[in-house]
Amino acid sequence: MNINNVHPTISINKTIDLFNSETGSSLPPLTVEHTLARTFNCLEKLLTVYEVEGVKSILDLYYKYWLHRYVQVYVRLCHYRVFYNSSHHPKERNKNCS
Repeated sequence: MNINNVHPTISINKTIDLFNSETGSSLPPLTVEHTLARTFNCLEKLLTVYEVEGVKSILDLYYKYWLHRYVQVYVRLCHYRVFYNSSHHPKERNKNCS
């Protein structure tokens, strides 16, 4: 997550600046401290859900926001291939670990 550094791509704060310029809004820039605190609070909530409800509740959320939908993903360590279909659940799995 790039909060302030404009290189090599673009930062969140630069995007906020552009948005404010284009819309006349006055969204405040993010601080590293606030962003880290929010990230860790969200992570703590997810860990609590995992501990109480188990992995299924987390996997449903994970599949909902999976960025690599409709592509095959290979994990080199295990040669593990997964294709996610439109319902966000694994359609095909090949596991060939040695």
